Amino acid sequence: MAKETKKRQLIQQRLISAKYEDNLTDDEHVTNSVEEYVRSLDAGLRALSCQEEVCELYQNLHGSNKPELVAQFENILLNVINDVRKCQMENERLEKTYRREKEEHVTNSV
Repeated sequence: MAKETKKRQLIQQRLISAKYEDNLTDDEHVTNSVEEYVRSLDAGLRALSCQEEVCELYQNLHGSNKPELVAQFENILLNVINDVRKCQMENERLEKTYRREKEEHVTNSV
């Protein structure tokens, strides 16, 4: 588990430095958006069952000296994470609807 956390921390540091280099500004708004971006990616990684493999692949890509592959991988990963979040939100919505309907059914049955 500690190894997994170190890998995620390394990815966070790389993403933060890469995003700061992209923006090249000290603007607090940009700083907050970069940090939010990295936090959202980290939270998304935790939702994936293959997070260890994703971290490993990211490190390998980062070490390949092909920044276009790293950027492409980051974009794909963000899309996957967004899809997972949408599914989680839909699941939560359905669970709430189910509980509400169940409570209404119990109330009406009494």
